[in-house]
Amino acid sequence: MWRFARTDTVLTKTSIRAGDIVIVSLALANRDPTAFSRPTGLDPGRTPNRHLQFGHGAHRCTGVPLVYGLADALLTTLSRQYPDASTTGDDPACRSGRNSIFRGPARVLAALGPRQPV
Repeated sequence: MWRFARTDTVLTKTSIRAGDIVIVSLALANRDPTAFSRPTGLDPGRTPNRHLQFGHGAHRCTGVPLVYGLADALLTTLSRQYPDASTTGDDPACRSGRNSIFRGPARVLAALGPRQPV
């Protein structure tokens, strides 16, 4: 996506003037190794977690509360039923979900372990 810079700034030694067109690649959002210790790893408990997944400010996704609520319910239920669950590593075959707009695994391999009664 592209935007117009609102103010003069310097970004990684590149000068950008107010009014310049800036092309932003969402595929790189949340992948900055200076901001995240393991930028490509799944870490639901990552702190601090200043990610851009759902936008920011006026462009923040209105569905964020719903997504967070559903994810919380899903992960809570799964963790109760499968307390020994873990990811099984990085399989190159799972990387096919990455493209120029979205970047992430096509699937996450997991070892669930025995199911516990709820």
